[in-house]
Amino acid sequence: MDAKNNNPTPTTPRILLVDDMETNLYAATGLIQKYDLEADSTTSGQEAIDRIRAKTPEYSAIFMDHMMPGVDGIEATQAIRALETEYAKNIPIIALTGSADASRKQLYYENGFQDILYKPIDVDLLDAILKKWVSGTLEQKKQTDAGQQPGADGIDIDIPGVDAQTGLARYSGDIGVYVSVLRSYASSTPPHLNKLRLATSETLPECAIVAHGLKGAGASICAENTKAAAELEKAARNGDLTGFLERLDPFLHDTERLTADVGAWLEEYDTINKKPRLNAPDRATLQKLLQSCEAYEISGVDEAMDELESASYDTDADLVTWLREKLDIMEVDEVVAKLTEKLR
Repeated sequence: MDAKNNNPTPTTPRILLVDDMETNLYAATGLIQKYDLEADSTTSGQEAIDRIRAKTPEYSAIFMDHMMPGVDGIEATQAIRALETEYAKNIPIIALTGSADASRKQLYYENGFQDILYKPIDVDLLDAILKKWVSGTLEQKKQTDAGQQPGADGIDIDIPGVDAQTGLARYSGDIGVYVSVLRSYASSTPPHLNKLRLATSETLPECAIVAHGLKGAGASICAENTKAAAELEKAARNGDLTGFLERLDPFLHDTERLTADVGAWLEEYDTINKKPRLNAPDRATLQKLLQSCEAYEISGVDEAMDELESASYDTDADLVTWLREKLDIMEVDEVVAKLTEKLR
């Protein structure tokens, strides 16, 4: 056998993103996809534990949000470190957090994290962390200049309550990535607002987590409502139901208006960027989406959805819309069931 064939085939590093807010996952994925690596995601701390236990696939690093419902980031990290494998003991786990509090920083290091990445994500810090923990020679892929992207010429991102110029710069001027984060914000925010409406003294701890997530999601698009979300979170953390409810209605009103304005701009964007019209969604692309969902491969999911959303359809257009809505709130099992039935 030729000696060249004895060398193992190089594998692309794969990382796992863990965050209960879908918009935050889109934002992180949009930045990470600029590198020569694969990225999977989950909104569940328990799911992260299960994947590391199964070691299928094997990840080079985990980016773990702290505040999540159910099993939070610290509990998930502790559980991973407690698994009796060298892989689980040594895999780099980087805390994803919006808090720069010094005591919080020490808390992470004492509970199995090896580094911290603050939200909203700073591109230079992300670059340094990836090169430190994933690969010393990891390089960014060559990116198309934002001004040269199809349909990007002359696009004015004018959304009330959003600092779009800063938002676009956060994603290195890549309008495609920024638009995908805006889409996620518009579709995934309303269900979280509904959770806040159910606030009681008993559910305040959960509301604190939701408000924290909405604060991070707003920061991902550079929205102006992040301060109000932070105040809601603080009131909920302090067990101050009266203060929480006093702040809730104005926050709901402003965020619903913001979500509507983001949606209106996206409609205008899609009108300007006319899509080709096809009879129906491509069956092979739906099959690719199904397989990626079954394997929880977010890069494959994103590629398939990009293909599906690049056209409009005479039939089954509502299926593509439904798929986007479900994937934005990480209802992967429902997508798998729907596509399995559809592709029989």
